[in-house]
Amino acid sequence: MSASVASLNNLPDIDFVNKDVDTLLTKMIADYQEAYQSSTGTAKTLASGDPIRIWIYAQALRIYSAYQLIDQAAKYNLLKYSSGKYLDHLGALVGVTREAATGASVTQ
Repeated sequence: MSASVASLNNLPDIDFVNKDVDTLLTKMIADYQEAYQSSTGTAKTLASGDPIRIWIYAQALRIYSAYQLIDQAAKYNLLKYSSGKYLDHLGALVGVTREAATGASVTQ
């Protein structure tokens, strides 16, 4: 393993989006309950089976999926996480192209 590859492996992992689905759901439910109380003057707690809570959960999953796509897209711009055509594009930025695949040769 070359020194440059080893140094890439020693870099700490990075996340561009630091949210998990449970944190997102908790925040969205709290925001809904706060907005409900603000507009009606009545406090409302969403029970587990409340249709509004279920709908909020579905939306939280969609948002979380988008966060994951954003995180992965951002990581493709970093050499440590890049692969395939994304790695080819990173190489093009510095004038490096991928060598064509060749067969192995065995000598004895």
